[in-house]
Amino acid sequence: MTQRKNDGAWGRWHMLQNALYVVPGFGVGALVIFGRLSLAIGAPIVVLFVGVGIALDAIRFNTYRCRKCGSRLAAPPKWWAARSGKRFTFYCPDCDIIWETNFYYPDASD
Repeated sequence: MTQRKNDGAWGRWHMLQNALYVVPGFGVGALVIFGRLSLAIGAPIVVLFVGVGIALDAIRFNTYRCRKCGSRLAAPPKWWAARSGKRFTFYCPDCDIIWETNFYYPDASD
C-alpha cells in the first residue's frame, strides 16, 4: 500500500537556497541605488545572482531524492501543474512512497 510522507525539509532547504542568492542580490542593488557601487559593476553582479537562483530553482524542482532509499525521482508531470492548488509530490516506486512537499501550485486566480 502506498504511503504518503511529508518532507518539510525540502521546503526549508529551498528557502535557504533562495536566501543565499536573494540577500546578496538585494545588497548589491542597494549599493548601486545609494551610489556606493557603479551601475556598470553592480548590474552584472545582480544579473549573475538572479541567473544562479533560476538555475538552482530549476535543478531543485526537477530533481528530488527519496529520503528513504536515495533514488533520484522525476519531477511531477507537466499536466499536474495545471491542477492549481495541488501540492508538489514525488513518487518513489522502489519504496512505494509519495513524498509531499510544502509547496503548492498557485491558484489560477493568483
